[in-house]
Amino acid sequence: MSEQIVKTICEACPISCGIDAYVEDGRVIKMRDREDHLIKRLCPKGPLFLESQYHADRLLYPLRRKNGGFERISWDAALDIIAEKLQILRAEGRPEALLLHYGDAVGLRETRHIPRWFARAFGSPNYSTGAALCHFSNVIAMKLTYGKFTLPRFGDTQCAVFWGNNPHESAHPALDGYKHARRHGAKLIVIDPRKTRIAEEADIHVPLLPGTDAALALGMLNVIINEELYDKEFVRDWTVGFAELKEHVQKYTPEKMGRICRVPAQLIVDSARMFAAHAPRTAVMLVSAAEHHSHGVQTVRAVASLIAICGTFDAPGGNIYVDSLTPNEPELPQDSWKRRRMGDQEHSFYTEIVDECQPMVLLDATEQKPCPVEVFIMQGINPVLTWPNARRVREALLALPLVVVMDVFMSETAEMADLVLPAATWLERDELIDYGYYQAAPYLNMAHKAVDPPGECWPDWKLWLALAKRLGLEKYLPWNTLDEVIDFQLTGTQFNCAKLRENRKGFFYGARAERRYLKEGFRTPSGKVELYSKRLADAGLSPLPTLPPDQEKFGEVEMDPGYPFLLTTGGREMGYTHSQYHEVAKLNAISPGPFGDIHAEDAGRLGIHDGDWIEVVSPVGRAKVRARVTDELAKGVVHLPHGWPREGNANLLTDHAARDPISGYPPLKGGRCAVRPIGDH
Repeated sequence: MSEQIVKTICEACPISCGIDAYVEDGRVIKMRDREDHLIKRLCPKGPLFLESQYHADRLLYPLRRKNGGFERISWDAALDIIAEKLQILRAEGRPEALLLHYGDAVGLRETRHIPRWFARAFGSPNYSTGAALCHFSNVIAMKLTYGKFTLPRFGDTQCAVFWGNNPHESAHPALDGYKHARRHGAKLIVIDPRKTRIAEEADIHVPLLPGTDAALALGMLNVIINEELYDKEFVRDWTVGFAELKEHVQKYTPEKMGRICRVPAQLIVDSARMFAAHAPRTAVMLVSAAEHHSHGVQTVRAVASLIAICGTFDAPGGNIYVDSLTPNEPELPQDSWKRRRMGDQEHSFYTEIVDECQPMVLLDATEQKPCPVEVFIMQGINPVLTWPNARRVREALLALPLVVVMDVFMSETAEMADLVLPAATWLERDELIDYGYYQAAPYLNMAHKAVDPPGECWPDWKLWLALAKRLGLEKYLPWNTLDEVIDFQLTGTQFNCAKLRENRKGFFYGARAERRYLKEGFRTPSGKVELYSKRLADAGLSPLPTLPPDQEKFGEVEMDPGYPFLLTTGGREMGYTHSQYHEVAKLNAISPGPFGDIHAEDAGRLGIHDGDWIEVVSPVGRAKVRARVTDELAKGVVHLPHGWPREGNANLLTDHAARDPISGYPPLKGGRCAVRPIGDH
């Protein structure tokens, strides 16, 4: 058979680059950049994904737990098991005991709506995504401050700020925009405990301690306000609470905040002045580093206040509003909205603003009698590796009557399941992708299936339509094919599935407009930027950005003698997306692991050499990794990337209990740990 080229999209990470997949005899043999796509540059994950695609360990058939192992069953048998349990819940009047969790959080893959529709058609409000741990704490903070999420527009910027972000490893489009601006003289500020590749290029690198981002932002606010470097006209016309903020930040002097961050006060002053000097063309890339703390929303509110008072909001070269198409929604029964979602009581801002349940509550809820969750269905998610406190995650999964995992491989979470369902990869399924939300580009395209899935692997969406038929929910989910679903979603727009299949270059559906607040105002109760949040005040929370309680004494971060190191986890590695692709040998050669970064002076004091096996111990658990001795990390800090399996799992060390009261996010960064060498392992 002759070679064919399928124009599609790489979904190995949320960037979603365009690719040409070369197909021969029903197999993809290579992948190349697509010149006709919005995002043209592939990282190693794309081409090397073929090793994962054709890996011998892929799941091919449905499996049921039996006698401590698994046996192969048919899809009909698997669907019957799930449907029977759900019918019992419905008969008992407890549909909310169904929890669905879908791995994608970033608003690109539009099929993510189908499990949400299924849950609500069934009567359960308990649908969640990766938003429960990633990105949406930022969204909450920004919506509380100025009504909508923003992203940096680096191409036109005069000062790029990467706050806890390393685009060389995780965000090529942002990197390309920054490089363009840099060639035209833009300044660069990098805020990161690690001296990453982007930090090496910086005009200012602030190597703050993990968990002290709020102190840095508040110190910068102190400088900008007291030196009157802010945009006075914008503050006067478009903010609420500036007088309160000005009074509030007087105590957060650069000297005091420097002691907390363990950086010179002058570095905070210099960062603030550079930030303000180039406004409104100052753009901030703020991803997960600042939000992964028990104080994350207030931290991001402090950074959002910097963006706002300097007038960089929705300005050319600043941080711009993010828009996307709003997909058509089916008419669903109202019962599910009347039922309490997981997290409504503990983290109501999360459940209200994100409109999902907060499944972190599950880690405590399984101790309740009866357990509020009876059926837990997961697609494309591996909580044993990606949720905090892996030991507790395992205990919670064991406590549930029915756990279903649909994935490509037998993950550590799938090993805990009662049913394991084989999933198609992104080369084996179609997908509608909207780039408006994650890339701030009003661009719609379709990922086209390159090859058929092996064995009995299904695309994720097919599970929900099959279950809907078994449970009599066709009224709400009446479709038989993904094309029908996409056409329904695009009802009322100029697009449909046929057009997207015909024009594989995709479509731009809108034009970029800056400073829309001049006509529209802000999507807040006041119509302005709310530096002082009455919504937070009414909930008994601080209406102004604050420090974590343990830092309000303004001294150096106090350390427990038993756990003398600060722990930060989750730094991105180019070859992997969370727990995915660790089975790819060529990626392992590029990014070997598991490892733990430790400063050379700390390692020398403990008798640890580069490559030695070490044990990292926290109040929660212990992990075993190889030491990577470096001077590119603050002293007294240990870093473990997340996603590595077994004893190298960083989330054996993280705590689920000390969650942010607003978002429910756990402190994946800024924990405490001890380190000791263990010799051969």
